[in-house]
Amino acid sequence: MEYEPVKTVIAQTIRNNTVLRRLLFSGLHLVFLRSWYTRREFRRLPWSKSDPILILDAGSGFGQYSDTLIRRFKQATLVGRELNPNHVADSNQFAKAMGCNRMRFEEADLTQMTDQEQFDLILSVDVLEHIEHDVDLLTRYQKALKPGGRLIISTPSTERTHHEDGEFVDEHFRDGYSEADIRDKMTQAGLTIKQLVWGYGIWGDLSWRMGIRNTMKLLGNKWTRLIAPLYFIVTFPVVLLLMGLDYVWPNQKGTGLVVTAMKGAA
Repeated sequence: MEYEPVKTVIAQTIRNNTVLRRLLFSGLHLVFLRSWYTRREFRRLPWSKSDPILILDAGSGFGQYSDTLIRRFKQATLVGRELNPNHVADSNQFAKAMGCNRMRFEEADLTQMTDQEQFDLILSVDVLEHIEHDVDLLTRYQKALKPGGRLIISTPSTERTHHEDGEFVDEHFRDGYSEADIRDKMTQAGLTIKQLVWGYGIWGDLSWRMGIRNTMKLLGNKWTRLIAPLYFIVTFPVVLLLMGLDYVWPNQKGTGLVVTAMKGAA
């Protein structure tokens, strides 16, 4: 089952409703383990909450990470770039409704960005695996960063052991990255890896399969669609426990990678 149709339904449901959008952000941060790991990297960044940094959310989607970053860094300015014009319009409407003039969103193709030493931080969640010429995009990120700037990416890894789950990556150009592959491509782009974290290890993978994967399968079948919410509610306490275990467990491998890199030498 593909995610994009589900995202479209969600976007239509929350459009022009700031309360529902806030609830969606909270829900996404809670149920997606990659958000736990990504937001932990925010806390490891070298800036204080009052530093006037410039942030690029590259592939901003619904804008949940943009919202988190702009609330964490009180003097920051954030630009969100997204290919989907509806997400861009909705995010700008949300920023306006919240009275936040430090955050704006643009419709843009990231593979064509030409910024030069503009951003202190670039965030790119679930983008790289969709891009054919990924080293070129990483190089564009590197050029757009100020010296010493940081790039945080979240992407799937190639450590998947359940091949039938390929139906959930139909929209990807590649299934994911090995550690050697992502390190090599970061080096080619002129970036130095500061932190590489494996997510979705044994506990996290089980939580995803029990929670998100099974719920999506139920939603994708017209005969089981109505029981999907009940299934998710009943299983979520166990799913949450497994996510917590994964978050504190010293994973040596996993089906997700969160990488923080720096422009320049370490």
